[in-house]
Amino acid sequence: MILGLVFPVESIAQVTKAKDSLIQGSLSNGLRYYIKAIPSETKLHMNLIVKAGAIFQDKNQYEVAHLLEHLSLRESEHFPNGIANSDSLLTAIGNRGIGRDFYAFTGYEEVSYTYNANVENNQSIETGLIWFRDIAGGLKLAPKDIKIEKELIKQENVHKSSGKSVNKSLLFQTIFPCMANKNEYNKKVEAVKISDIKSFYKDYYQPQNLAIRIVGNVDQPEILENKIKLMFGELKSSISKVKLEAYSVINPSGVSKFEVLERLVPLEVDDQKLSINLFYRGETYIDKPLSTQERIDRLKQKIIQELMAEAFQKEMASLREVYNPKFDFLIKSYSNFMNSPSLIWMEIMTDPEDVEYTLERVFDNINMFTSFGVSKEEWDVLKKQKLAMLKKKENASLYYWEKEILNNFLHEELLVDGKEAMIKDWLQKLSYRDFNSQIETYFGKKPKNIMIMVAKGQKKSIDKNYISNLIDNKLKEHKTSNRKNNEISEVLMSDSLKQSLMPKAYTQIQDSTKYNRYRLNNGLEVILVKDSTVKNKVEIHGFSPIGALSLPERDFYAASYAPRLIKHSGIGNFDKFQLEHLTNKYKGLNYYQYINPNETGIKATANSRDVESLMQLIFLSVSKPLKNKAAFDDWKNSIAKSLLDPTYYLRGINFSNHIKDYMKPHDIAFHMGSTFVEQVQNLQFDRILEAYRKLFSQSERFTYIIYGDYDEEIMLKLSQKYLGNLPVIPEKLNEIDIYNEKDSIALKSHEVEFQSLRCSDNIMFSMISFSEPKPFSWKENLKVQFLGNILLEKTFALRFDKDFALYDLIGGGFYDDVLHRYKLMTKMDCTQEEFEQVKEATGIIFKDLRSGKIENHLYTKVYQEIEKRISLASESPQSLNDIYKYYSKNYHQEFPKKAEKLEFLQSLTIDEIKSFAEDFLKEEHLFKFIMY
Repeated sequence: MILGLVFPVESIAQVTKAKDSLIQGSLSNGLRYYIKAIPSETKLHMNLIVKAGAIFQDKNQYEVAHLLEHLSLRESEHFPNGIANSDSLLTAIGNRGIGRDFYAFTGYEEVSYTYNANVENNQSIETGLIWFRDIAGGLKLAPKDIKIEKELIKQENVHKSSGKSVNKSLLFQTIFPCMANKNEYNKKVEAVKISDIKSFYKDYYQPQNLAIRIVGNVDQPEILENKIKLMFGELKSSISKVKLEAYSVINPSGVSKFEVLERLVPLEVDDQKLSINLFYRGETYIDKPLSTQERIDRLKQKIIQELMAEAFQKEMASLREVYNPKFDFLIKSYSNFMNSPSLIWMEIMTDPEDVEYTLERVFDNINMFTSFGVSKEEWDVLKKQKLAMLKKKENASLYYWEKEILNNFLHEELLVDGKEAMIKDWLQKLSYRDFNSQIETYFGKKPKNIMIMVAKGQKKSIDKNYISNLIDNKLKEHKTSNRKNNEISEVLMSDSLKQSLMPKAYTQIQDSTKYNRYRLNNGLEVILVKDSTVKNKVEIHGFSPIGALSLPERDFYAASYAPRLIKHSGIGNFDKFQLEHLTNKYKGLNYYQYINPNETGIKATANSRDVESLMQLIFLSVSKPLKNKAAFDDWKNSIAKSLLDPTYYLRGINFSNHIKDYMKPHDIAFHMGSTFVEQVQNLQFDRILEAYRKLFSQSERFTYIIYGDYDEEIMLKLSQKYLGNLPVIPEKLNEIDIYNEKDSIALKSHEVEFQSLRCSDNIMFSMISFSEPKPFSWKENLKVQFLGNILLEKTFALRFDKDFALYDLIGGGFYDDVLHRYKLMTKMDCTQEEFEQVKEATGIIFKDLRSGKIENHLYTKVYQEIEKRISLASESPQSLNDIYKYYSKNYHQEFPKKAEKLEFLQSLTIDEIKSFAEDFLKEEHLFKFIMY
């Protein structure tokens, strides 16, 4: 029992009443339903949740849970062509297609099917229930559909998988045998038989494993409840199911493991390094909670361990506060993971020769954390953040209720009135000493699991006993005094520096807008845009029309990446780590600098009370960047390592970068992908600093828009003091007109092939129609968007009408800020076998659009979508981004009113769109890009 968690009987009684306005129940067949009406909500989210996630699969049912998720969009009892291919029905009821108004997700424990209903159409709501009814027992699981969806999940795996993720899957499978690893993914998917899929579907898609969750703008919840009873009450339960609960497929956590594993896939970077993995986890729940008190105990245990995970992250963060460290690490925490209230996983990457040093440093910190826990001040901050998070979740009603219901269905968590009040009351009373005793219990012993992962052939080089003894000895050390933190200044600027900055004079400038505009003595312009509706928030955007192209060609990349290096180095007297400590004390204080080809700028935000600190931050970042060679080396190394486990689909980004590079009107600096890493590795330290200085010291070319909730008189004085003292250098740089020289796309090859860095079974294909480089215009952009939405609808038909195995299928029309071109595009992953057919079919779509073949129902659907989006948009005041686009020379965009946009939309008749398509989709504008 956790300290302070036992509640008197009368307190328990307060939380046993079901949530007011929540309708919930169970049918006689075991299906559960939850209906929560939120009158203030405009959306209606409907879900079918099935306890049939990945951990329930047998060895011969690899990825079957995921396959069934995909097959829900295919042939079923009431949707013979699949719901995703029921376009006329969806248009009639006001629903958009797959990925927008209906989609699904497969987790470890559950598969969740989502249908976002059109609240203005009762048939839309009924369609969602009919789809759920088909998923529950009416999927046809036709062989041709299974074949297509097998190809699609293989392509999806290519998108989401990396060498590191494959190795991670082996790691977790070793600890949790119910989990499958991703090695030889395609081979294992192909081996799954149709009978295995049907068997899983029969065993797990039973009413006792199903829940219907409906949250949002529910008009008549009682009628909806009766429909659920009528439509789902006839479903039959079966006792043939082998595994009803995850409890039977997860090993108890009582057995500790220490193993050495060899990687299944070599890492692209640093494969020689060891990966030391520490797993801390609470005791596994073997049984379901029975009483209310047991549920309360488990909920509070989960919250305690979530707080411990946060405290552990902060404690270990000090190990990162050094440039060019000998080891790196990440920490991830999971709640309700595999029947445990929490799992904390720490992965440490180090060279073999640095193992002793690394483990001594890591466990010295862990031992310190165990011995002293958190201070009262740290505990108060943790509690305050947690309470604020609980309040925020409650205020986000739709998503709060979705999460609450999910936890009730999957984990039997309380779903009753008074729970939040009890949690808050308990948490506020919980002392830091009681919390620290939990830390000592949880972290004061060797991690439950220790897994070391090495390169292939290196397993025998690891001495398990040596490492185990080293950890034991460090944990036995008795700490008598807490570590002393490095002293960090409490202020950004010293008093002497602030006093040296004398406010500069200004003149007021006549402006066509209602905003006050000033020019300071250093030439910098300030535009004050007061908007009290944003409530205690200030946003600043400073920009100049001078960018990387204004420098000599050899300095283009040095300039483009300079803000990232300065952010990594620090400003004034603070390195990156010290600056983070200081700015973390200011809630909402952020800044971001950029250098684009034809613009240099800074964006910053803060609470209104911290606006002077924000101004100081801008002053220091522009005028006093920290010159730090160690930071430069560390930054380059960190960029190189980003390919180890990218947070994005690397192959897809590389494909997009190749296309941009081919179509570029000038040099382009990428910020993701392999080309980005190559560009950074070739940079020179001094040239970066010099480029940064030249571009940010052209203060007379800058305009600063200050937007938000503030006193204008005070803000003007702060601008005089800090912005007025920003540097101006004698060397003047020229603006570059990127639209001056026409880049004739007709002279380029129109079918281009790229080679991927890694071999793949898939082919990436994109067909794009480009305009010449031109400035942005909201009217032209709206026409391109309109035509692009039609293109998107036709592109989706390739998957669900033509039955091509296509993944990452996107399409649309928009303005590309990097290429300064409008473009209409489709992009997809396809199999090598279908590639030629896909290319031909996509070409026909573009040809049909060019010749005016636009169906009336598609035109109407797209028109209604855009009209709805414009109508729901806020009329005024303009956002900071709108105001920026008005004053920026790169846009100089007017402020169109909502009525003006709707009037222009009305002028876009189907004949107008056909005429625009004929002009935009000329053959010489069309390109085909292929990457193998």
